[in-house]
Amino acid sequence: MHCKVCGSVCNVKRSVTDPTSWVEAAGHRGHWHDEFFCPHREKDWHQQALKLVLEIENTPSKSLAKLLQQDLEDLLRDIGY
Repeated sequence: MHCKVCGSVCNVKRSVTDPTSWVEAAGHRGHWHDEFFCPHREKDWHQQALKLVLEIENTPSKSLAKLLQQDLEDLLRDIGY
């Protein structure tokens, strides 16, 4: 699996038994699943890129989404991705 933010290959933890929703968490439950996470998720640039991705997904404006997408591409290019 690849990170939806930066495209890096994700790390994986197999057979985790944590909750995957707030309902399971509230009920102190969980189920078997695999957990994928980006190796760069803690870095400042990745956090900034994640915010841009979320804004792109949530904006109703196509023109604003284009501007945000360009910002995201610029950020990833500047750090070498």
